[in-house]
Amino acid sequence: MDNIHVGKVYAEALLEIAAEKKNSGLIEEELQAAVRAICDDREVWEFFLSPKISKDQKIKAVESSFKSTFSETVNSLLFLLLKKDRIFFIREIALQYTLGNDKLNGRIRAYVESATKLNDSQLSEIQSTLAQKYKGECIIENIIKPELIGGLVIRFNDNLIDGSMRSQLSSIKKNLLQSKLGGAYYEN
Repeated sequence: MDNIHVGKVYAEALLEIAAEKKNSGLIEEELQAAVRAICDDREVWEFFLSPKISKDQKIKAVESSFKSTFSETVNSLLFLLLKKDRIFFIREIALQYTLGNDKLNGRIRAYVESATKLNDSQLSEIQSTLAQKYKGECIIENIIKPELIGGLVIRFNDNLIDGSMRSQLSSIKKNLLQSKLGGAYYEN
């Protein structure tokens, strides 16, 4: 099984539990906090991945560090992942949970790539346009990619809107090459 499939399986189970307890937002926040606590610090991440450290030691570390921080649901997930040697799936589980929770709540999560950081009014305009067009709450994340030169690339659900200068220049180059090659044949 690949990471995405495993992440979806755990995330769907968590979504069911969260729906019963009516705390899906809290679980999402706690999962993101767990990912930051476990994965963002290289030494902590290596501790949890190390085969030299026993499962019991890892579980004790989670109990002492997170027992009072996270709900019983998230702590149980962490214990299960440690017992099954699957803690390395925590990022994908959190991502799939967020995507599933967004879908259940009618939210659109859009990733807006730009060459420079967009200001609040630009992000707000993109957010309101997407929210109106797709009739749902929209969450925007701005990703800086200087290689775009200018313009925007917007990704959400299975949609891609590419209005970047890089894409436009590539299209112009392709059209010029096609028109140049239209009447002549070149050999290598």
